[in-house]
Order: sequence, then C-alpha cells, then structure tokens
Amino acid sequence: MFSPVRNELSRASDLPVTHTAGITLLIVEDESIVALDLQARLVRMGYHVCSRAVSGKESIEQAILHRPDLILMDIRLRGGMDGIQAAQQIQNVLSIPIIYLTAYADIDTLRRAQVTEPHGYLIKPFEERELYIAIELALHKYAMERRSKQQARQLEQIVNSIPEGVALLDSEQNILLANPRAHLLLSLAFDESIFEGRSNRLWSEQLQKVIDAPDEFHEISVERKPALIFEIMGRSVGDHDRLSAPQWLLIVRDVTEERLQLARVRQQAHLAGLGRLAAGIAHDFNNILAIISTAEQIIMMTQSDLTVQNRKFLTANQEQVRRGSALVKQLMDFGRRAPNEPEPMDLARLLRELVTSIRLMVPENIALEVNIPEQPHVVTADPANMQQVVINLITNARDAMPNGGALEITLDIVSVPPGDARAELQPGEWVHLSIADNGEGIPPQILPHIFEPFFTTKPFGQGSGLGLAQVYGIVQQYEGHIIASRREDQQTVFDVYFPTVDAPDGGAAPAQFATDRDWTGRQETVLLVEDEARLREPVRVALELLNFRVIEASNGREALTICEGNADIRLIISDVVMPEMGGVEFFRLLKARNPDIPVIIMSGHSSLKTATELIGLGVKEYLRKPVTVDDLAKSIQRTLPNRH
Repeated sequence: MFSPVRNELSRASDLPVTHTAGITLLIVEDESIVALDLQARLVRMGYHVCSRAVSGKESIEQAILHRPDLILMDIRLRGGMDGIQAAQQIQNVLSIPIIYLTAYADIDTLRRAQVTEPHGYLIKPFEERELYIAIELALHKYAMERRSKQQARQLEQIVNSIPEGVALLDSEQNILLANPRAHLLLSLAFDESIFEGRSNRLWSEQLQKVIDAPDEFHEISVERKPALIFEIMGRSVGDHDRLSAPQWLLIVRDVTEERLQLARVRQQAHLAGLGRLAAGIAHDFNNILAIISTAEQIIMMTQSDLTVQNRKFLTANQEQVRRGSALVKQLMDFGRRAPNEPEPMDLARLLRELVTSIRLMVPENIALEVNIPEQPHVVTADPANMQQVVINLITNARDAMPNGGALEITLDIVSVPPGDARAELQPGEWVHLSIADNGEGIPPQILPHIFEPFFTTKPFGQGSGLGLAQVYGIVQQYEGHIIASRREDQQTVFDVYFPTVDAPDGGAAPAQFATDRDWTGRQETVLLVEDEARLREPVRVALELLNFRVIEASNGREALTICEGNADIRLIISDVVMPEMGGVEFFRLLKARNPDIPVIIMSGHSSLKTATELIGLGVKEYLRKPVTVDDLAKSIQRTLPNRH
C-alpha cells in the first residue's frame, strides 16, 4: 500500500557506501511509486536492486531467479497471497533474509510475521537512515547465523565421528542431544525409554552416581547374552555464576572387549604362575617315582626267589608308577616343561585318522559332525601331544552331554588382519581347530578357572582336573592360543589356534635299532651325574647290573673335574636341572674339552627349549624320568659306538 518515504538526501549523503557494493536486493511492493522511490534510495546507498515484484507469486519467482542477498517485503500485497505467506514459501526453498516494510503494526500481523523469523521489521513511514541500519543489521545477523550454522554442522560432524558416546542432559536428566554412538550405547545399557523422557529406574540410579561423583568413569554391567560392560562419566557444563540450572555432558564408552582382553591377560599370568608351580612339584614327584620304580626293577632283576604274590605286587606297583608318570607329564605339559619332538605335521590328516576313535568315544545319543578339509593344515607340534589335545577336548565335551546332544569338530584357516580386535593373535594365518558342544555349558563364574590344574566340576573320583590344564600347556608350548567361550545359542566352544607353517618335504624314516633283551655292557666306564642321591644310588646299581663300571658325580662342575682326570670314561648319563652347574652348561663345556664322549640326558623337568637345545648340541639320547632299566639299556646300546 502507498506510504511516502521521507526525503532526507542531505542526511543520506553521510551514509557509507563502499561496503554495500555487490549487495543485491529484491523489492516486493505493489505500489509502483513507492517501489520506484525505494529503489532510487537503495541505489544511492550503494545497493543493487536486482528486481521488483508486485505480488506474492511474483516475489517467489523473482527470488528463485535472482537469489538476492536480501528481500524487502511489503506485507499487504495484491492477489491471494500476502507478504508473510510469500516469505514462508521462499524460506521453504531458499535461505534469504527478509525485512518487512509495512504500514501495519497490529498484534495479529506481528505474530504472523514472527513465524517466518524475519531479520527486520520497519513501520512506514521510516527514515532513510533507519532503512540503511535495518538492512546492514539484517545482513550482519544473517552472516552470523550462517557462520553459526556452519560451525554447528562442523561440530555435529566432529561429535558424530567421536568413537565414544557423547550426550547432553538438562537439569532434569532429560537427554537434549546425543551422537549416534551415545544413542546406541545408552539404548543397549538402559533401553530407548530414556530418549523419550520416560522413567527408567536403572538409568536414574546410575545417573545419580555419575552426578554425585563427576569427572570419574563409573562402570555399568548389563546382564545380557553376551554380557555388556559400559563406562559413563559426567561433567557439569554451563555458566555456574548464574542462577540457571546446570546441564550435564556424558561420555559413554563400551569397555566389554577391553575387560575381556584384560581378564584373558590376567588369566594367562595366573595360569603361567600355576604352571611354574606345577612344574616344580612335578620335578620332585618325578624323582620320587624314579626312585621307587628303579628300586623295584632292581629287586625283580636280582631276586629270583620272589614269590608269585610278591612279584605280582611289584608288577602292580610298576603300573601305578606309570600312571603317576602320566599325571606328572600332564602337569609338565600345563607348565610347558615336558620335552617332546615337535615337527611340521598335518593336523587335518591327524584328525581324519582319529575320527574312528572319536566315534567310538562318543555314545550314540550324541550327534557328531566333523568338518575337516582335504588340503593340509600344517603346524609345528609333536603328533602325540596334538592327539592328546584333541582327545582331552572331545572327552570334556562328551562328559558335558550325559543326556545326549551335538558335538561339532571344525578345522579351517583363520586370517587375522593387522589391527584385529583379537589381542591374542598376531596378524597372519592361523590353523583354527574348533570343538563345540550343546551340553550343560560352563557357568560364567567358572569359565576363568577351567584351565587351572586340579580344577574340576565332576564328582569326586570322576576326574583329576588335569585334562584341560594339559591341553592349555600343550597349546602354549607350540605358541598357540586356546579360548573357551559360550555362544548365544548356549554352545560351549573351545577355539584352538596354531601358527601355520609350510608343508614338510618327505624324508627317510629314522633308523631303528634292534635290542637284545639280554644285552649287557662290557665293563665300560660310565659317568653318572645326578644331584638326587636317593635316585643316583638305584640308577648306579642298575648300571652295574648291566655290567658297567660307574663313577658318580652330584653336579656338572664335579663331573667336569672327573672327566679331566679319567680317560677311561666311555659314556656320560646326566640329569639336566642340578645345583652349581646344570646339564646344559656342563655339556657345553664338555663339548669344548672332550667332544668325543657321548652323552645321554635323563630328566623329567626340562623345558622343550632346553631339550631341543641339547639335542641340537649333540646329545645322543633324551630319556624322560622315571626311566625303566630296559629303556636305559636300549638307550645305551644305541649310544655307545660300535655296539649296534
């Protein structure tokens, strides 16, 4: 509608014009005289008027066509669309600041105009300086809004990319903002209700703890399958100098995998300590068995008048010694001390050969599924020990299904890329053996203890508690990893991983030596090196019964002195673990001084590394205590030069 603009050309000349260059304006005014006068004043101020429109529809078309920097919009326009409606439609498609220029200032019009969030509102008539100030303020406000929106978008992108959850709460503990990670983690921890403002007891209790002790992470365990563990930290934000209620910034993170890995590391350290203890006990127990076994064998060899009953008792004792020796080996396997002969072997072939035996072990009410590929899956291990691993795990699974079930054996290759979450496995390829059953399952509180020696859930007399401990020790011995877990479908799974190696080349079979049961020595001199006097005596007697002359030494240092002063020594039989000087150092020094004397190692405590090292240095034989007299005789027969 028409309303004259005051002519203040003298005052308009004082207005700055340099910074207005390039600013384009669209005039929406249905009175042509007013529009032309307004355009002239804007041009004198230094603005560029791109177009004029006389209706709401035309204003939309011109705004889309020219995309001006600002629109000067009259509210009362001809046609069915007024300026407020036109402004609303323009803002639906374009972001352009709008200043209303109108002669109407009633409350209803102002309220309608506020909905469109205008950047200015001038009541006609107005001074030219007022118009200039309104335009500049609108442009400045719009520029600040755009900058704020851009910064807000950047901040939102940054917050959304943070790997931890970030959420903002008001003073009533309602969630105002949350990045996607926070939405996911808080939904898992408490459920969606907290985002809808509904009451959640767990949320309220845990959040109160966070508020009561800010700037500290608080742990929340969620009993799900699998269980989840979260950490939440709260920090008060806002202006604490004012009376407004503080808001709270929450940091949320999922530490489930971190806790599992930490528990595994602790379990590894715990089991390593138990392994050292078990190996130490096994060493002493082995010597006791060796003393008993050798003494009884000597009695049976020397006492021809033993009654049938006494001979039967001695034979039964020997059987118990063998059983005790098997238990000792299990303890040493757990402690990774049992010597063996690792070599490249095809685990797939071993499993195929064991399938028949496994089917005999498993009752008919247990369905057996075997997934073994035809191609080789080669690892470095002792075949007998690998067989023990499989049999122990199968037995454990079978016993967990007294009422029947399903047992699944799978062998495959797992490729671990760099940065994989599985902390136990280094990047590369691993041979993966999986044995799963759907039996009674392992309770979560028991899971961390199942590899401990003598730990068992079976009734008294139905298990020694060494089966899984032995498996653990063997797997660790070959630089592998074993993980026990429960799946969501209640399956108990043992996952065993071994480093892959190249398939071995074929080679000649080792030479076999025939042994005469009546074979004896020819009075050769044998140096017996053993620190345990109670064991050294029966071994000396056994050697003398085999027709050898025996010189005794209690450690490696004493043995070296004896060797320097006795050129008649044809053979040395030595323990490994001894005070003052052990078998390894003794053998090194002996090789430097007298490399021609053959050596037999007799030990029940040495590690695989020690055994391999000694054999690599030239030790002829490696006997594991307790040693039978027959095994000792055969070993000597193979070792002495020109005797086989």
